[in-house]
This record gives sequence, C-alpha cells and structure tokens, in this order.
Amino acid sequence: MRGFKVSLFLLAFVASVAQPQQNMDYENAYTAYESGKIDESYIFLKRSLGSDPDHLPSKILMGQVLALSSYYEDAKTEFEEALFANADPNLIVESYIRVLMMLKQYPEVLDLTERQLTPKRLGYVRSAKAIASSLLGETENAAKYHELAYEASPQSPIVLNGAANFYL
Repeated sequence: MRGFKVSLFLLAFVASVAQPQQNMDYENAYTAYESGKIDESYIFLKRSLGSDPDHLPSKILMGQVLALSSYYEDAKTEFEEALFANADPNLIVESYIRVLMMLKQYPEVLDLTERQLTPKRLGYVRSAKAIASSLLGETENAAKYHELAYEASPQSPIVLNGAANFYL
C-alpha cells in the first residue's frame, strides 16, 4: 500500500511540474511570435504540444505559425483540430479562411459555419464566401454574400472593400 501512495504522490508531482512547463513553453512561443521570431515560436510550440497535444492555445498559435511559414496544409489541420475541440471560432476564422484561400479550397470556405461569430467576424466570413463564390463563377451567390456581409458588419473596411471590388 505504501508503494501505491508513493507512486500516486510521484504521479501528482510530475503532473504539477509538467503543467507549468507546458504553459511556459506556450508563453515563450507567444512572446517569440509577437517578436516576429517565427522559427523560435515553432520550437516552443512543438515542445508544448509534445507534452499536451490538446492544448488549444498552442494548437491555434501553431496554426498561425505554420500559415506564416507557408505550410498551409499543416496549418489547416491545426485549425480544424482546434475547432473540433470547441475552440472559439472567432479566434481562428480569419486565419483559417486565409489558409483555405491559399489552398484554393473555395467550396470549403462556402461550407464554413456562421454560428457563434461576432458581427465583425461574421462580416469577414460572409465577405470571404462572396469572394469564394466569385472565384467559382457563382456571381449571384457572390452578390448575395456581399449583401449579407454588409448587413452583419456595415463599418468593416474588409466588407466594404470586398463589395466595392466586386461591383467594380
């Protein structure tokens, strides 16, 4: 019984030490990212995700880092895993759309959900759907999405510029 208690104590101790280290790796990754040190951020994120593959902040930041490094398929995977794990879509949607557009996956842009989005993000998503529709040759859908984007976020420069470019 004594061995079981010692093992339980050691397990709890290791878990308590591992969590702060993982958070420290994420914090270091974020600091490096904000300083423009993308490669350094990647190294810290690999370590953070190695100790906890489900750490949502690390997954989201990893998606950002991979997208900036032009690893679009890998970035897409990180964003989708974060969304599947119930990450707030408002934190991911803009970067995720840019990745999908770089991969020319316009139908996937059209399939994006609009639930749980702030008006600003909703306008962005609808504007992206308008652009994707236009690139797919679906002019009527593009016009509809531009109108919906404007309804959601009438002050957004992205929405206004997208619509202006479309109608010109």
